[in-house]
Amino acid sequence: MSMSLSEVNEVCGYKRGLQCEEDLIPERLTNELTDYGYETVVETAPEMNLDRLENIIENDSTSLPIVELDPTYFDAVAERIDGYHVQPAVERELAHVVIPYKVNSEEILYYDPYETYHEKQPGVEDAPYRWPLMDFVELWSGDYEERWTLWLARRGYEVTDIDGASED
Repeated sequence: MSMSLSEVNEVCGYKRGLQCEEDLIPERLTNELTDYGYETVVETAPEMNLDRLENIIENDSTSLPIVELDPTYFDAVAERIDGYHVQPAVERELAHVVIPYKVNSEEILYYDPYETYHEKQPGVEDAPYRWPLMDFVELWSGDYEERWTLWLARRGYEVTDIDGASED
């Protein structure tokens, strides 16, 4: 399956210069994926936790998850990377998403879609791709609201396929 940038923008409800309509993405994405046997799954705390995140990452029947982080992520990046400067928010601070691909007892490794943006900053050699685990959890849980986690799973998957515990 492949999608053009304009198709992805349509699924995300993106309009140039504005943010996406993130609450519409799961249903629209599921509609696009139905013919391929996949569906979109979204969870927040308390169901979503580090153990569950790690199980999703390791599961062959799911995609890597997309994790929403608190807007303070960019401030935290600026504190950790010399040369990186946070751009002032236009109207409000927007949440940010990353794609975790490995969790261990000390840190989480992830892909940041802003990687090339970070690296274009003068003096920044490497974009952030690892974060201390507890600091990541703090950004993931958010200051004011629970952050979501989204992934793709084969249609009809059971929650027990991911973490061995049923939702019932």
